[in-house]
Amino acid sequence: MHSAGGRLVLADVQPELAQVLKHTGLTDELGVDGIVGSEPEIFGPVAKAVDLGTTWIDSRKTQQ
Repeated sequence: MHSAGGRLVLADVQPELAQVLKHTGLTDELGVDGIVGSEPEIFGPVAKAVDLGTTWIDSRKTQQ
């Protein structure tokens, strides 16, 4: 995705998966805000991921 100009944000990541992502180096690839952990609120992590994506898109628009 990165080479095509895109970005991936994973939402509702459980702690076990977060450890696997860290161990395999994918956490570094996705960036500090590329992984949104799980929360008790049903769509909370998805809403955060959408907000992160929107902010990222807006920042790319101002760079052009």
